[in-house]
Amino acid sequence: MEPLKQIAALPYVETERSSLVLLITTRGMGRWSIPKGWPKPGLSSPELAVREAFEEAGVEGEVSRRSTSSFVYTKRLHLFSWIRCRVEVYHLEVDRQHLSWPEKASRRFMWVEPSRAATLVRESQLASVLREFDRSTQSTALVRDQVARSALKQLPAAWNLIGVSTPSVEKLWRTAGWGCGLGGASLRPHAKSFEGRIICQYAMGRSQPNR
Repeated sequence: MEPLKQIAALPYVETERSSLVLLITTRGMGRWSIPKGWPKPGLSSPELAVREAFEEAGVEGEVSRRSTSSFVYTKRLHLFSWIRCRVEVYHLEVDRQHLSWPEKASRRFMWVEPSRAATLVRESQLASVLREFDRSTQSTALVRDQVARSALKQLPAAWNLIGVSTPSVEKLWRTAGWGCGLGGASLRPHAKSFEGRIICQYAMGRSQPNR
């Protein structure tokens, strides 16, 4: 029999040091996973991913228009019943986490780096999804930083042409709000920081499960 279809959200934020993804526990076995659910009439797959992310983890944000990955796992229905499910995953760039949400009392949550998350989930294919997400975000961050460096290095020459005094590239970098300077450990924008984008105060910088 073909696996049954489910839809999942992979909630994430960008910090100054790395990306973080949101894991939640399943209600039955208490295992670490990501928000997911069954298709519902009247909701597109991205809309369902957004709904599941809010109901199970209290987060909202911008969802990808298309599925970014998928994985297959075995879901336990009750003591002697199991089914295979194929889960379509949609990235959700989180901009807020509410103080309360429908399933808060029945689940724990944890913000964690994708590489660490891959070691916490039981499903091997979900672990592969998380590792691939980790690789892709690292590559994207590297390209973005290189482009920003190149663009800022061109500004002094342009300012000289119009007679404006030339600040250092280092000062430009700090003024633009990018990372900790050219020699810093991170060159990502402060505007993308975890603390600046997650409203729920107890979620800020959380690295341990919510108990």
